[in-house]
Amino acid sequence: MSKRKAPQESPNEGITDFLTELANYERNVNRAIHKYNAYRKAASVISKYPDKIKNGNEAKKLDGVGAKIAEKIDEFLSTGKLRKIEKVSA
Repeated sequence: MSKRKAPQESPNEGITDFLTELANYERNVNRAIHKYNAYRKAASVISKYPDKIKNGNEAKKLDGVGAKIAEKIDEFLSTGKLRKIEKVSA
């Protein structure tokens, strides 16, 4: 029998999903490894955060979440989507 735990639902799953999507876009399309790493780090830190993030300022207090990512989190939380993802998905 496996001792691996089932993945826990993160209260910030929507945020981590779009950050991961942005990370993959930056790596695969723009070849911007530094942006890829920044988005991946932010997604990782946010996925471990136990509470639901209410705004970008709250997220900015976490290690690895800067002003630009905080702005994207605010946009996502207020609209439910992100213009940058909409643009690249079109």
